[in-house]
Amino acid sequence: AWPDGALIEQHGIIVVQGHGPFTETSKMIELTAQRFVTFVLYLKDIEASLRKLCSGEFVNFRQHIGGAWYLSVSTGFACMDIRQFYLPLYGFEEKPTRTGFAIRLPEWNAFIAAVQQLIHESQQLADIHPCGNQHPSIYLELECR
Repeated sequence: AWPDGALIEQHGIIVVQGHGPFTETSKMIELTAQRFVTFVLYLKDIEASLRKLCSGEFVNFRQHIGGAWYLSVSTGFACMDIRQFYLPLYGFEEKPTRTGFAIRLPEWNAFIAAVQQLIHESQQLADIHPCGNQHPSIYLELECR
């Protein structure tokens, strides 16, 4: 379904795995079912941001999906990025880690088809509630499960 990767549910963890065309290794992230469902909740916002990006408009969309995980679409990057962040010891602004995954624009439709297929096939995902908390501080947001 998604030629450059796989989307698999294993014991309540959603594994997103891709194979880069220029590397011998693959990239992989694991999201809890709640984080995956929260990601799905924002698909319309992501797609609207991607349309703006493709039309040359300025885009700076970033959304917390639980724990230290964020999804983003930003001008200058032709992708949707799911990435884990950290808070530096003496800092007040989150910084991205190397742990993450970018879905490039040419892969987007196939990725969404894989997401929809996983949702359709998984009974467990139907019972999961997304993170809808408004976190009063960045520290609580990064600890969100």
